[in-house]
Amino acid sequence: MMKEGFDIVVGRRLRARRRLLGLSQQALGAQCGVTFQQIHKYESAVCRLSANMLWKISCALAVEMDYFFSGLPREGEGGAVVVSLVRQRGPCVELSSASPAAQF
Repeated sequence: MMKEGFDIVVGRRLRARRRLLGLSQQALGAQCGVTFQQIHKYESAVCRLSANMLWKISCALAVEMDYFFSGLPREGEGGAVVVSLVRQRGPCVELSSASPAAQF
């Protein structure tokens, strides 16, 4: 399984939640103490999120940290799921109370 797949899924969930709340990358960055460019890098999976930054982003987006990982397989379990999530293209589906994994 490609390790970067998790970073891509986390980045997509970050972007989806930020947009759902109507926040710009600049506004989210200001709340977390980073630039909008850094938020863009997290969303694009160019840079990995540290645990500290994930905590700040989770607080700013009013979600638990597990929001970003819910439904993802553990090591050795169904890596194809992550690859499938990464390969999906098109607009984000409507966010609801459904599992975050079902959103992508």
